[in-house]
Amino acid sequence: RKHVDLIGFPVNSWFNIYSQDGSNEEELHQASKEIHQIIYQEMKGGRDPRQIVLGGFSQGAALALYSVLTFPRRMGGLILLSGWYPANMNINPLKARQSCNVHVPVLHCHGLLDIKVPMKLASQCRSILSKLLSSYQYKEIEGLGHEVNSAVQHFAAIFMKKVAKANTKSLPLYIKQ
Repeated sequence: RKHVDLIGFPVNSWFNIYSQDGSNEEELHQASKEIHQIIYQEMKGGRDPRQIVLGGFSQGAALALYSVLTFPRRMGGLILLSGWYPANMNINPLKARQSCNVHVPVLHCHGLLDIKVPMKLASQCRSILSKLLSSYQYKEIEGLGHEVNSAVQHFAAIFMKKVAKANTKSLPLYIKQ
């Protein structure tokens, strides 16, 4: 979709971001419905949702997080790269604890030099998710900005091997920004 960034330039994105503290909640919800439909299509094809690891980068990570926490079936896992917990996500932690996905394995990687999704947002996300999710891993990467490097790829590969070991048929479903 075409939206505008925080300074008014047109960008491709899942939903509008109005500030570091607020996004368009309805657009976030609608985008997650699209992700849910992709998962349902996989399920119609015979894939168990526990075989699906949802992941995203930046805004895609925020969407993946929202999508997993609101999906009504247990997923295989979640990978968040340079992501955040949208402040207006309208998922209060008490309600989210009742999600069937609070026990899925989660890997969250963030670069210490990221200026697009500042460490403040990563720290807020870590603070919330470390209390909310039972299998949450957080990795800060020195010298990394708003990007993915070989260290992140290494952490993701190790994470996927662990998830696959738990379910040998596990295959990832990626969200690209």
